[in-house]
Amino acid sequence: MPGQPSSLDPVGDNWSQICFDPSSALLLNAINQAVIATDAEGNIRFWNQAAESLYGWPQSEVLGRPISTVTPALNKQQQSAEILADLRQGKTWSGEFQVRDRHNREFTALVHTAPIHDATGNLLGLIGVSSDISELKTTQAQLEQQTQQTAALHRVVDAIHQSLDLDTIFSVSASHIAELLNAQVSIVQYLPERQCWIHRIVFNADHEPVTKTHDVIPDQDNPFAERLKRLEVVQVNDTRTIQDPVNSQLAKTDPGAWLLTPISIGGKIWGSLTLGRLHQYVDWSEEDIQLAQGVAAQLAIAIEKAETYQQLQQELSLREANEERLIQYEHIVSATQDGLALLNCNYVYRVVNQVYLDWNQKSRQDIIGHSVADLLGQETFQAVIKPRLDECLQGNVVQYSDWFTFPEGRRRFVHLTYAPFVDDDGEVHGVVATSRDVTDLQLAQETLRRQAQQERAVNDIIKLMRQSFEIESLFPLVLEDVCRLLAADHGAIARYEMASQSWQHIAEYRANEMAPSCLDLWIPDAENPLSAALTQGEVICVDDSKTLVDPLHRQLAKQFPGAWLIVPLRVSQRIWGNLTLRKVRPTWAPEAVALSSRIADQLAIAIHQSELFHSAQAELQKRQATEQALRDQQSFFTSLYEQATLGIAFCQSDGQIVQANAKYCALTGYSERELQLMSLSQLVHPDDQNLHQELLSQINRSEKSAFTIDERYVGRDQSVLWVNLTASVIRDEQGNFEVLAAIIQDISDRKQLEAERQQAETQLRHNALHDALTQLPNRNLLMTQLERALERVKRPPHQEFAVLFLDLDRFKLVNDSLGHMVGDQLLTLVAQALGHMVRPGDLVARLGGDEFVILLDMVSDTAEVLTVANRLLDRLRQPFAIAQREVLVTASIGIVMGSLAYRSAMELLRDADIAMYRAKANGKNSYAMFDPILHAQVTDQLQLEQDLRRAIATQQLELHYQPIVNLHNGDIYGVEALCRWRHPKRGLISPSEFIPIAEETGLIVEIDQWAITTACHQVKQWQQRYAPAQALKVSVNLSAQDLQMPNLVEHIRQALEVSGLAGEYLVLEITESLLVGDSPQLLQLVAQIQQLTVQLAIDDFGTGYSSLSYLHRFPLSALKIDQAFTSNLQLAEVNQEIVETIVTLGDRLGMIAIAEGGETLEQLQHLRQVGCDYSQGFYFSRPLPIAEIEPLLNTPHPFRHQVPASLSPSLRESTDPTA
Repeated sequence: MPGQPSSLDPVGDNWSQICFDPSSALLLNAINQAVIATDAEGNIRFWNQAAESLYGWPQSEVLGRPISTVTPALNKQQQSAEILADLRQGKTWSGEFQVRDRHNREFTALVHTAPIHDATGNLLGLIGVSSDISELKTTQAQLEQQTQQTAALHRVVDAIHQSLDLDTIFSVSASHIAELLNAQVSIVQYLPERQCWIHRIVFNADHEPVTKTHDVIPDQDNPFAERLKRLEVVQVNDTRTIQDPVNSQLAKTDPGAWLLTPISIGGKIWGSLTLGRLHQYVDWSEEDIQLAQGVAAQLAIAIEKAETYQQLQQELSLREANEERLIQYEHIVSATQDGLALLNCNYVYRVVNQVYLDWNQKSRQDIIGHSVADLLGQETFQAVIKPRLDECLQGNVVQYSDWFTFPEGRRRFVHLTYAPFVDDDGEVHGVVATSRDVTDLQLAQETLRRQAQQERAVNDIIKLMRQSFEIESLFPLVLEDVCRLLAADHGAIARYEMASQSWQHIAEYRANEMAPSCLDLWIPDAENPLSAALTQGEVICVDDSKTLVDPLHRQLAKQFPGAWLIVPLRVSQRIWGNLTLRKVRPTWAPEAVALSSRIADQLAIAIHQSELFHSAQAELQKRQATEQALRDQQSFFTSLYEQATLGIAFCQSDGQIVQANAKYCALTGYSERELQLMSLSQLVHPDDQNLHQELLSQINRSEKSAFTIDERYVGRDQSVLWVNLTASVIRDEQGNFEVLAAIIQDISDRKQLEAERQQAETQLRHNALHDALTQLPNRNLLMTQLERALERVKRPPHQEFAVLFLDLDRFKLVNDSLGHMVGDQLLTLVAQALGHMVRPGDLVARLGGDEFVILLDMVSDTAEVLTVANRLLDRLRQPFAIAQREVLVTASIGIVMGSLAYRSAMELLRDADIAMYRAKANGKNSYAMFDPILHAQVTDQLQLEQDLRRAIATQQLELHYQPIVNLHNGDIYGVEALCRWRHPKRGLISPSEFIPIAEETGLIVEIDQWAITTACHQVKQWQQRYAPAQALKVSVNLSAQDLQMPNLVEHIRQALEVSGLAGEYLVLEITESLLVGDSPQLLQLVAQIQQLTVQLAIDDFGTGYSSLSYLHRFPLSALKIDQAFTSNLQLAEVNQEIVETIVTLGDRLGMIAIAEGGETLEQLQHLRQVGCDYSQGFYFSRPLPIAEIEPLLNTPHPFRHQVPASLSPSLRESTDPTA
């Protein structure tokens, strides 16, 4: 009720506590039913995982949407409104809805819905739990249909047995039979004495039947009658197919589908239960046939009882109501096979026949005068007998069947009929009880039903086997059906492998998947007593596998216990395999062996048919392939000749042409008539005549049938044509020559392509060994020639050779200034010049770029080589004319003398390259001979590079800090962080030794980033630790490569953030040459650095480019005067003026000037005189490690006593720019 929170009410009043609390959401998602919560407006607020599965909507798409748009109810809109009204009043609701999911699938949902209230009783929304009950509804409908059908069948049986009057039985039961079987019902009686069939009743629930009661059907010339008399069911699915005149005439009045079921009594035909589905041409189902047979059987019992009863009634009506009549009746009933008894109204026996006495093994005195309760017992009498006898005394005939236990424990199935005993006045004076022992009939019917079920199952299995010739694919399905038929738990099919003499299990079915599998199980023949029996075709039935004594099967029995049934599969009188069935419970049903043998026979037939099919398929495919090959061959020869794709001519053994096709004429230019006057030799080019004659000779003396050559033909217009000639000899059955088939194909284009290909291959071989630009030999050819030269020097007389490695000086400048086209022209001219400067036997090669190698073979001494080197240098110093201008270029040459000391061409080139770099280091435009010391230097440099990489990784680098001193008061204005390398073996390595290597290899970027990070952390610690260092700045040098890194600014930002150092205390020093480019990228980089408040300083100012315009464009904070001006300040007046100018320039632009290289007091005095306030040099301190500089940082004005004394202390303090 409103105001009263239900059990589903949340603790809080907001939806997040209800739907998004982790524990609540976890609980609701764990429910396997759809849980949906909506707010008061009907919008979805919660949707669990089961709802996603049921309705097909993911939670992300439905939250916030109206529930009616996501789970629309079908045909219950008004009801939905009423339910919603009840829910808003605080009521709960449960019921079914027909709904549609996201994919338009309609289903029935069982919904339980309740309102959700907050703590104050206000309605928050609704929560519903729903599940799909469509399958349950379908099952209920099927059960209801089966119940209705069972009830209808019971009504039929009850109607049949309600009366002992045939007309009454027929009239009452016909309507129920029609309802049960949905058909027009006719009960037809056979009258053998009249040789006809008469309709006892015809009933049609839909309309007045055309066929009437008492209509007669002839028996003669009636095939359906003959089949009924043989007690066969006659099934007609379409009366239009009837051929005989009797039934075809009947089909005109009752067209459609007929089902005629024989009604037999005592094994003889009584008549027929005829069903008709008029104007419907349909197949009768197996269920229809079984129902009809069941109804016919009940009709037979009722007819037999009715006829017996009518006969009895007639006899009783003739008797006198005296003892004589009773005695006569007793004699009559004693003759029947049924047990008969006459009971008075108190259910006391008055008369019984002998059959009744025999059944109960009683004498007449033991029964007559005693009650039924005395005979059968009070309990049985009250529960079973009395209610039916009471009903009979009301004037009703009561019939029923049941199992009864007779003396000696005999159980019999008895059909009882209780009929009122009426006198002439119509008064009921007792009950006539008729008992018929139908045990055999009941058992027979059960057996028939079981056999029918088994027959249907066997037929289904056989149909399954016939579905496909790929029989092995059906084995698992067949095994499943067989196991179900014979109540087996495990079935398998094993194939007998003759080669290995063993049984391989290739298919199985297991009712319990957890049971052990026998797939791929091999059972050998050896020491296998069951194998011989199977090979002889015997069925092996083992009720308990524990009884097997041989070791093989005793072991198998442990794995597969229970009863075994093994049936051999024989195909074409040979053992193919076996069908094995196993059940856990011991013993097999009596019919199991027969059924399994029958199934095995059908399975063997199916396997045989499959083998025949596959064999036939293979044979058919082979035949089709052969026929196709023949057709292809015929088509090939036809197309060769008729479609004229090839030139074909038939000739005599001497080559005389007999016949030629149009293509042959077109290729040669002659008509067929002209060719018939010629021989093949007359068409052949004179240069190919010998080849052609040799071909003809081979044809005449060889047993081969085909010859092929390429030769030239001379056409009618004297044009030359390349042809491929295939000469095929056609012989008769004795091998004698008949005709020569000459087939020619124009291969002129192919020959042309072959020639072009040979030319292209030659060019490719050339290109593989020569430079594309200069056409000089390339590295591949050079290496080959060098290896050959090394081989020659090893052999006497050990002729020496020389290798000259030549690299053009300033070639990059030519490329960058004049363009790559001019550069390529220059390389071509240089290559030509080099080729002209060497001997014919020498080799000039281009390695790539501006590098050339010259191999001087067979040189006498070094002087000869140096002469060639000087001649080359002199030639290259001369200008080259390119694009109407003169281009000057020089070269550096490295020289190596080939000797036995070298083992490979790579070693020669390596040393020549080293010597060339020595020539460049010597000032270029020169040569240098290789010295082993050069190799050692290069090796050392490489080792140093490797050590430097390892030093960065293992933190061998450290920063030393050199103070920047205030020349007024001796205070430390800042420090410059300088990198030092403490090598584990070589000690402290100078920056001048490893920094160039770092710049050359790109390691300088990693080192500088490390230096920035380390310096920021260290200076921040000093600022926090030492009071005099609170405003301490640190300077770090940047290289040109650093400015090219896209992550430079980000790295600086991270270093500042992590260390906590303010950007104003970090100074980045760059050389002025890096700022002259004035590129947009550089301007953007500087602007980003300025945003971090980081300061920029120019290092070595005054030694770079002369342009000073960049000083206005870049936000610089300091100019560091190069020590070249500081060191000679006292000697050169010009230097002093330059320094003074730089200081003045810095003052005007708001920058401080820092003099580098202050080594003496005299230098510092001059600096003070020109107005420089800061200096950095060895006069104050060398770069110091952390431990040595920290005492200075902790001391106020540590260099007070070292500053120049040109001014008094008081004046110095008053003029201190930092004061």
